[in-house]
Amino acid sequence: MELWTNILALFLMPPGILILIALFGFVMHIRSPFLGNIIISISISGLLILSLPVTGRLMLAPLEQDAPALDKTQVEKMRKEADAIVILAGERYADAPEYDGDTVGARSLVRARYAAWLHKQTGLPILVAGGSTYDEPVTEADLIKQSLTDDFGADIKWTETRSTNTFENAQYSWPILQKAEATTILLVTDASHMRRAYWSFKKVGFNVVPAPTGFSTPIAADRKIFGYLPSARGMV
Repeated sequence: MELWTNILALFLMPPGILILIALFGFVMHIRSPFLGNIIISISISGLLILSLPVTGRLMLAPLEQDAPALDKTQVEKMRKEADAIVILAGERYADAPEYDGDTVGARSLVRARYAAWLHKQTGLPILVAGGSTYDEPVTEADLIKQSLTDDFGADIKWTETRSTNTFENAQYSWPILQKAEATTILLVTDASHMRRAYWSFKKVGFNVVPAPTGFSTPIAADRKIFGYLPSARGMV
C-alpha cells in the first residue's frame, strides 16, 4: 500500500504532474498544434519557476511558520514539563560504500543532531520512530539509534520500528510511551513536516511540544541574484 501511495504521489506532485501535463500537450499537439503548444509552454514555465531556489522557500514558508524554533528558555522549561523526546526518521543513505551498508540520510542526520542536543540540554529520554518502508533489513529507527549512540553519545531508551509513514509513527509510538507514562513529548522533525507530524501525534493522544529543525534557510548565494536563477538545487 505504501509503495503505491508513493508512486501516486510522484505523479500528482511536482515535477511529476508537470511532466504529465507536458506529455498531454504533445498528444494534443497532434490534433491542435496551437492548444498543444500552450499546454507544453505552461508545463515548461512551471518547471522553470520550480527550479528557482526562492520558489522552494516561498512554498515551505507557510508550513515552517506553524512551529517556530524553540528558544533556550523554552528548552530549559522542558526539563520539567516534558517526559520524552521523539525523533522521526527522515531517510536513509542506502548502500553507503564508505560505511559498507545503509546509514542515516541527510534529513535523518539533521534531526538526530538536534535530538541529541535537546537530550543533553534536558536529560529527557529519547524514542526513535521509523520502520522499513521497502522492507529493508535494517529499520530507519535502528540506523538513527546507531548514529545517535556512536556519533553523538546519546542514550536511546526506546525504538519504534514498525511504522512506514507519519501517522504510523504516532500510532505505534503511543503504546510504548503510554506504558512508560511519557505522553508529553518534544517532537523532532523537519519544520516543513511538523504540521502533519503534530496532527498525527495529537490525534493518538500525545501532548505535543513541537521541536522543529531543518528549516529552509537560504545559503549566501541565494540571498543574491542566484536565488532567482534556475538551478538543480532549486528542484530538491
